[in-house]
Parts: sequence; C-alpha cells; structure tokens
Amino acid sequence: YFSVFAVLHNTNEAGFCFALNLLYSTTSQVTEAAAMGMGLEDLASYVESMLTEMAREKVGLLLGVSSEIQSMENKLRFLKDYFADADRRVIADESVRDWVAQLKQIMYGATDIIDLCQHEAMERGPSATRVVRRFTPLLFCIRNPSVAHDIGSRIKALNQRLDAIMERSAAFNFLSRRDMDHGGEVHTSHPYNFKTSGELDRSDVVGEKIEEATEALVAEIIKTRNEVNNDIAVVAIVGVCGIGKTTLAQKVFNDEAIQGEFDKKIWLSINKHFNKADLLRTAITQAGGDSCPTNDEMDMLVDILADALAGKKVLLVMDDVWYPTAWECVLKKPFFNAAARGSRVLITTRREDVARRMRAQHPCHRVDKLGPEDAWSLMKKQIMGNNTHETELDELKDIGLQIIANCGGLPLAIKVMGGVLSVRHVQRPDWMRVLNDFIPSCELPEVINHSVYLSYEDLAPCLKQCFLHYSLLPTNAVFYENDIVGMWISEGFIHGNSHDYWRDSEDLGSEYYRELILRNLIEPDARYTSQLVCNMNDVVRSFAQSICRDEALVAHNGDMYGYLSSRKFYQLSLESKELESDMLVWSLVQEQTSLRTLVSIGQIKLKPGDSLMAFPSPRTLHIESTNAAVLVESLCQLKHLRYLSVAHTDVSSLPENINTMKFLQHINLQGCESFEKLPDSIIKLEQLRYLNLNDTGINVIPRGFCILTNLSKLYGFPAYMDGNWCSLEELWPLSRLKEIELKGLDNVAAGLFAESASLYQMRLSYLKLECSTRVGGGGLVIEGRSVFQDEENQRIEAVFDELHPPQRLSTLVIQGYFGLQLPVWMRTEDRLECLVVLTMEDLACCTQLPCCLSQLPYLEVLKIQRAPAISCVGPEFLGVSEHHDQTAIMFPRLHELVFSGMVKWEEWVWEKQLNAMPALEELLVDNCKLRSFPPGLAFRARALRRLVVTAAQNLNSLDSFASVVELDVYFSPTLTSIANLHQLQKLTIIFCPKLEKLIGVPAIRRLVLEDYDMETLPRYLQDVGNLSLLQLDCSLELLTSIAMGQPGPEWKKYSHVKHVEAYAHDGDNQREWYVLYTKDPYKFETNINQRSSKLAAVGKGEDKLIGKEAEQLLGIDSSSDSAVSEDNSELVGIENPCQSIIKLLTHGDEEELKMVSICGTGGLGKTTVAHAVYRKIANEFKYNFFVDMPRNLDIKVIIGTICAEVGCPRPKFEECGVQQLVDRLKIFFEGK
Repeated sequence: YFSVFAVLHNTNEAGFCFALNLLYSTTSQVTEAAAMGMGLEDLASYVESMLTEMAREKVGLLLGVSSEIQSMENKLRFLKDYFADADRRVIADESVRDWVAQLKQIMYGATDIIDLCQHEAMERGPSATRVVRRFTPLLFCIRNPSVAHDIGSRIKALNQRLDAIMERSAAFNFLSRRDMDHGGEVHTSHPYNFKTSGELDRSDVVGEKIEEATEALVAEIIKTRNEVNNDIAVVAIVGVCGIGKTTLAQKVFNDEAIQGEFDKKIWLSINKHFNKADLLRTAITQAGGDSCPTNDEMDMLVDILADALAGKKVLLVMDDVWYPTAWECVLKKPFFNAAARGSRVLITTRREDVARRMRAQHPCHRVDKLGPEDAWSLMKKQIMGNNTHETELDELKDIGLQIIANCGGLPLAIKVMGGVLSVRHVQRPDWMRVLNDFIPSCELPEVINHSVYLSYEDLAPCLKQCFLHYSLLPTNAVFYENDIVGMWISEGFIHGNSHDYWRDSEDLGSEYYRELILRNLIEPDARYTSQLVCNMNDVVRSFAQSICRDEALVAHNGDMYGYLSSRKFYQLSLESKELESDMLVWSLVQEQTSLRTLVSIGQIKLKPGDSLMAFPSPRTLHIESTNAAVLVESLCQLKHLRYLSVAHTDVSSLPENINTMKFLQHINLQGCESFEKLPDSIIKLEQLRYLNLNDTGINVIPRGFCILTNLSKLYGFPAYMDGNWCSLEELWPLSRLKEIELKGLDNVAAGLFAESASLYQMRLSYLKLECSTRVGGGGLVIEGRSVFQDEENQRIEAVFDELHPPQRLSTLVIQGYFGLQLPVWMRTEDRLECLVVLTMEDLACCTQLPCCLSQLPYLEVLKIQRAPAISCVGPEFLGVSEHHDQTAIMFPRLHELVFSGMVKWEEWVWEKQLNAMPALEELLVDNCKLRSFPPGLAFRARALRRLVVTAAQNLNSLDSFASVVELDVYFSPTLTSIANLHQLQKLTIIFCPKLEKLIGVPAIRRLVLEDYDMETLPRYLQDVGNLSLLQLDCSLELLTSIAMGQPGPEWKKYSHVKHVEAYAHDGDNQREWYVLYTKDPYKFETNINQRSSKLAAVGKGEDKLIGKEAEQLLGIDSSSDSAVSEDNSELVGIENPCQSIIKLLTHGDEEELKMVSICGTGGLGKTTVAHAVYRKIANEFKYNFFVDMPRNLDIKVIIGTICAEVGCPRPKFEECGVQQLVDRLKIFFEGK
C-alpha cells in the first residue's frame, strides 16, 4: 500500500487510472484480509506479482508510468523483506503496534474507496459493470468527474499520512528475513524454547481423570499380539496448549507396567524449532548408544541410533510435536529398521492433523480440562508451604474457584496463578485483588502467553485473522459454523477460487474452521453434532483479545461501556443482560463512526431517532435483541454491509429497497417468528450467497427468486402452490447451491412440480427434505392424523421420488415423510454412493428400512428417530436377500448408529455369520420395546466403544459386548443383569430399579448411579472390586444412612471404593447434601449433620422464609441471572398483585393444571412480582423451578435446565433431543 499510493503525486490521468485499477485488483482479493491480524506479507506478494505482470506486458509504457511501476515494484520487494519481523514485534512493542494501527487505518480507507467505486458502477446497472477487464468498474467511475474528484481527494489525503508512516518505519530497524534466518536478534517477547523430560513431578498429578487416562493409555500401549498388530505403532495424546499432555505422557512413561514391558525408553522434547542432529544425539544417548560424532553427519547418526536400538523393544515418547517431519524424516527409519516388533511411539501434540499424518491409532486420546475440584487441588499444591494449612486455604475456596474459572480448566494456567497466590497472604483481600486483576482484558502471565503464542505464530496469515476474529464473539451466545464462516467472508479474510466450480469461499472457510479445531484453538461443543458449534478456551481467548485490543472492544454486561465514549474501535462485540441497568445504550455505539463489525447480544436501550445511519462503513452486523426492528428501518444506509444476522429478534420485515445494498452476501432471519414476507426487491441482491428462513412465518417467496444464482446455502425454502405454479420451479437455475433445506413438501400437488426443481443437477453436499410432522411427542402418530388416505401416501411418494439429489451428496435429512416406502432413489444403492450422514425423523408410515443403506461405501452416521410403524429391524436392513454376497461387509464405515423413538420396535435380527458394522464405535437405542440385542451385534461390532440404552421398556440383560468401554443405561425398568463386558471402564446407571447383577467387568473404574427411590445401596457394589470412583445421586434418607460411615448399614458396600461422591437434592438444588469419602489416605466428609440445624432455623409451620439460609433450603441461588431476589427495595406496591396471583394458582380444584400469565411492558416489574410469588409458595410444591426464558431461547437448553434443577436424570445432553428430555420429565413428574 505504501507503494501503490506513493506514486500518485503529480501523475497524469492515465497513471491515476492505472494506480486505481491496480489498487482495485489488489484490494478486491486481499485488502480486507490485510486489515486485521497483519497480513502485510500476503498483500505485498500479491501486489509485487501484479507489477511484474504489468511490466512484462509493457502496460506501463502505454500509460506513461513505466518508471513509477518499476519504483513501486522495487519498494515492495524491499519492504516485504521486513514484514516477518514486524509481525513478531507487534505483540510486545507498543511503538510497532501503533505504527501498524496507523497503517491499518489507511488500509481501511482504501477498501472504502474501492467499495464506493464498485457500488457506483453497480448502481449504473449491468451495462456499466460488464467486465471487459477486471478494472472496468473503476475506469467507469473515473469517467464520472464528481466521483473521480472525490476519490482523488481521498487518495491524496491517505498519501500524506503514508509519507509520515514510511518515515517512521526507518526508526524501527526491522530485521530482514535473511538476518532472521541467520541468527539475527529477533525482537520478540517469546524467546524461550522449553525442554521437557520424562521425569514426573508428582505435584502436577491430581484427580481421578489422569489415573483413568494413564491406565487406558498403558493398556493401549502394551496390548498383546492377539489384540493388535504388533508392528511398531504410534499412539497420540492431543489437546490445547497447557492442558496437561506432557504430564499425562510422563505418568505413562513412569508407569510400573511400562517399566517391565520395554527394553529401552526414550523421551524426546521435540518443540517447534528442533535440530535434527541434536534430536538424534539425544536419542542415541538415552538408548545407550556409542559416543556421537561432533559433526552433523545425519547418515552416521542414524546408523549409530539403529545399532543402539537393534532387536530391542522400545518406547519412544515424542513430546510437543508440531510437524510430522521429526518422525518421518529423522526417527522413523532407524526405529522401523532396527527396533523389535511391539515397540511403541507415544506423541503429544496440539494438532490432530499431525497425529493423523503420523498414522497414530484412532481414536487419539484427548485430554480433558480439569474439573473445579481437581483444579482446586492442583492450585492448593502450588500454594501450600510450611506456614500454610489446608483449612486456611479452604476458607478462601470460593475466590479460588473464581480464579480457576478464569484459567479455563488449563493446568498450566492454574499452576501459574497458584504461584502468584503463593507469594500473597492467605487473606481474602489479597486473593480478591488477584481475582480482580486477572480478567480477560489484562495481560496474561508470560509463561501462558508464550505457550499460546507458539500456536498463534504457527498459523498462516489467513488463519491468524480468522482466529483473532473468533476470539471477539460473545461467549454466552451460540454461533454456528455458517455464522462464523459468513463473517470471515464478509470481513475479507477468505477468497475462494472463482475458477474452481466445486470449491468456493464457503468451502475454504469451512477448511479454516476445521483447521482451528485440529489445532485445538477452538473446541467443538459436545451438545451439537458435526462440530457445528465450538468454544474457545478462556486463556486462548484472552491472548487473542490482547492482540486485537487496539481496534476491538469486547464488553459484557456494561462492564466496559465507558470505553465507547473515550476511544474509537473498528470491531465491537457487546453482550448485555435484560436488566435495564445492563442494557446497551445505543447512543454510545453511534459514536463509533469507524465501526466495521458490530456484534450485539441482548437488550438495547433505544430512544427516538436512534438508527444505523451513524456508521458509514460496517461490513458485519449481527444483532440478537428483542427490539432490533427499529434499527432495521435504517438498514439500507449501510452500503458496505456484507453480513446481516437478526436471528431470533422481533424483526418482521426488511426494507423494500434492500436491493440498494449491493454487497449484501449473508442474511440470517432464523427464528424471526413474525417475519412473513420477503421484500420483492431481494431478488436483485446479486451477491447474495446465504439465506436462512428457518423458523420464520415465511411461506411464500417472490417470483424471480431464480436469478439469485450466487446462492450457496439456502435454508427454510417454502414449497407451495399458486395455481399451476410451484415455488420449487425457482430452484433449478441455482446451480451453485451446496446446501438447501426445503419445507412444506406436503403442499406440493404432484411429482411433476417437484421434478422442476432439478436437484440432481446441483452440486449439493447437504439436503433436507421436510414435511409437516405427523408424529407427536410420545413417538406415535398425532391423533387425527393416524389415518392416511392412499392417495396421500402415493402423492408424497411421487413428490419425493422426483427430488432425487446428485450422487455427490454427503448429508441427507428427511423429516416428516409419510409415504409407505422410502423414495426410490434411497432404494437404489448407486444413487447415494457418496453419502456420509443420513438422518430420518418422523417416519409416520414406513414399516421397514431400505436394504441398500447397508451397501453405501462411505456412510458413517445413521440416525432413525421416531418411526412408530417399525416393529422389527430385520435381515433386509443388513442387505440380506436371495442374491446376497456372503463375503460382503455391510455398513463397512458406519461408526455411529442411533435408533430413537421407535416405540413399537421389539425385534432386531442379526445372526453371527453376517459380517457387518466392523467400524461401529457408538450405538444409541432409545424409547423402544426391544427385548434383547442381536448376537451378531456383540460378535461383529468389535470396534464398539460406547453403548447408550435409554427407556428400553422390555430389555432384560446386556451381555458379552467385549469391546465396550463406556455404557450408559437409563430408565430401563426390566433390566436385571449386566455381564461380561471385559473392557468396560465407565458405567452410568439411572433409574434401573430391578438391576441385581453386575459381573464380568474387571476393568471398571467409574460407576455413576442415580435413583432417588432406592432405599438401600445395591448389593452388586460389593462385587465390583477395582472401582476408583462411585458417584451416587440418591434420596436424602439413603444419603443419611451412608453418612453414618463405618457403623452404618451401607459401609460394607462402598468402603472398598477408592473415592465416593454421594449427593441428595433438596428443593431445586440437586446436590445440597453430600458425603465425600476417600479410602487412602482416609478422608470422610459430610454436611448431613448440618441439616437439622438449618431446618430448625426455618421453623416449623412458617410460610415465610427469611435470610440466606432459607434461600439455600429452597434451592434458590440469589447469585444467578434468574435468581429469586430478596431485594426488598423492589417490593413496593406489589402485595395485592402477589395475593391475586397466589389465589389464582392455589385455589380451586387441586387436580387441575393451572397456568397464570403476568403481562406488561418492559421495566414494569413483571419479574419482580414473579420472584415474590415464587418465594411465598415454592415450598408448597414437591418440585419447583424458576426459569429465565430469553427471546432467543434454545428450547433444548431450557428443558435441560429444568431437568437439572428438579433432579430429573437424563442422557448426556449432546445425545438427546428435545422430545427425549420432555419424555424424561413426563416419567419423572408422574404422580408428583
């Protein structure tokens, strides 16, 4: 940019046009990318290549600016040599940071100029923008005198600023790339190169998780010949920086079983910038090899290492591997050529792709974050000394846990903060100062910064920008992959290849997203499938935000809104609560006239006249607020806007002149329930790539929709008829569509109309076909819809038959289909040969599953949810027929299988001789009448590691699943026996009252048992001898018996367990009472003895609870967002409405369900009244809960929260749908 603008002084019009055109060609692909997270080197390389091409074609001579072109090329080549050093120094050097910030301002200004030129040309219509060359729009603008004058003035102003910036650059003495490569002094705040060893620091080891992980890894490493290929194998430990990978590897390295298994053990600390010769010398020394030569002759060192390893069984640990080269190019040859069979390589790495490229065994072992209690134990170990007692520390546990929460569960961060606390007094004021100082906006301790910096430094420039942008998103809102990638594209971080028909910007953005996951910089949220939602660790987020702090503000709940009036930002990420005091004041936001990105979650305080007109150049606008509709009225003023999301808001329409927003690419209206009609002018948004209409009231679309040929993703497209015209006809020209969801297909009159969509001609990778559901919450056909006319079945079958997708489809979802048999293209194996994921929901009439599914070569995930007409999954499901090939493997790649809500399913046929599902790893069976699992499943599914069984009404036993490691069994009333699961390590049993036998589980380490109706502990606990952890949720009566300890009747059943955690709920506090027991060293804790004193404090017969103790007894958490407040200052004048509401709720027929609504405008006091009513009558009910219902609610989260508050057991959150949670609540609340 320095060069492009510097030549414009005193140049002629031809040179002016050329420079603008060159600038356009550059910025249209890389300017926005350079604007955040540096990106200078990418920009310079692109411009340099453009200049070389111009010189070669003698364009400069034609324009009369050949000398200026040569000068620009030389300057760029010169400056590019120093960008790497500037990139390193910007993190720690404030003066360099300021210099870069000024440079970014100019880059932002340049992009605005280009947008204005492009917009002006697009406004003139297609004839003006017909591309003769890529510079045409700018040349058109120059021919418009007023536009040319405005652009020229802007460029000259930017030039004057650039002169000063270039002069300042000389003062920084940036190192050239050559100096850096040859050992020049690098200006960086992270010069360290940490080395680790195999020696284990016992103070780093806390909790049961690391013991279980060690045992699992040791078992994997020393598997016998019969269990695994006994050639040299690689085992990987993967996790984010600082999470404890090295500690786990050290524990494995020093395990007693390992000592006797291997002849030699070698520990190599690889690090990012390893030296090959030094690596070999270290390996030779640890292997007991001959003395090493002093030179770096690689062949000689390899031979010496091979001699040392010859015939020996070796364990090699490679710690902190960044690239596969240390193995592939250095160590692999001597190990494979010399070490004995059965040797093993254990690696630790932050990057899952490294493990894959080293061909590590699947699945890799992922290290989990520390839980609060284990983290507290680790922190205490860092603090405790001769003069500090544990009881003193436990008095400050509440503050310690808050500090731990800021550490994101990372052991490294916890140890560092423990070190900080160790030099402070063990007093509340001192610890509070540490807590208040350690917030995300502050600098992290150096050792943590360094650890994260290494991961950041290793990113390509484009990934750095995406990583930094992700760190700015509010933590309490859900952002899907589509949202993230859409923002990245709008910000200019991603540019697809326009010449590659099959790979566009969205594909590239998804690759970047997966790359950040593989590098453990973002972590998939287990509650969502297919990694669609991720989280960023708090420590990693803090580091990233510190880099962006000069141009981005991240503020939550009003804590940093003061900055809005004192500084200018380019990116704002704001999150506010619904309380008026925490609302976002829009007038403060309007002062940010340089804003390019605005993400606002929560309530906004608006006053008359507030609008979006104050922002001249935003690219991204993401608002989730109940009063966003007012702002949308001025939306068309945002000429530069690319990304618009107003999901889950009160927006009911878009401006009729939305076609003036020429750059708009991404529109998300999901959840705008009152939105019923798209503006007709939306069809003129030629750049539109993404449109989400899910969960809106839109049932029609404008005619002419078919001209939006750049659409790549389209969700919630309504199928409807208008006479002889069907909306599906609008789809066939949209050949660039990759993902589409069609709803209301039951409205289509005939298959002929569906055929017009021509889905098979598209390049779809994802397709959802949806009809209005006929299946209700209980899994049965909804009353009144149980009788289908033959013509209805035939019509929907004909419609679906004509909607056959292209062969390259990878994900298919069918919902609400009510044909008797599935579409013909699902019964023909070659039609879906690339399918990877198949989900079918609400199959009201299908009586059997198609046979060809078993022969799909790439199918990995199959989910059947709510199919009430299926009573038997027979041999046809596995492809058995008269012409069946006995040697064929059915479902060869399937690794996840779900059968849920098949309420009449009783039989599953699969004989042992049928070879199927060799790769199956997870199986979930829910809400059925299955009597037993087929013998073929246990015999053939040898990779099955996780089995989840819920609400299996007739199941008697689970037996002989030899490979299962984790078993969850919920709500199975007839289950009596679990036996012969020899690899089982984790077992969860919830409400299985008849279970009497648990045998043949020698590897079990963890048992979770939940049943509030149990009167005594089950006898089978005494037969489980190797149990490390027993976690029990039970009735208060049983917990009281357990709390008696050794004299009590339950002692013999649990005394042999290493750790016991037992809990009972009280009110809506699920774990109010507890017993904690450790066998060695002996420790026994309980608070049951405090219960009687708390009850006495409340008093018998009192209907009013007073004080904190009473709050706890009711299970009310006054510190939570939806707490039932005891602030009496809010209780003025509400006694009468409270009494009226209580009367409505409690008087009359006790058997009648009563629902009372409190209505009123915002701020009137509805919540205060509800709190008061709740406090007064909550203890009259056995179960009570107070739930906050935000505008953009996730119903699954809400129901899951209710389950948690009342103590209703449920499957793991990520494995259950809304209806499953509702079913659990129905069972739990029955008769209560």
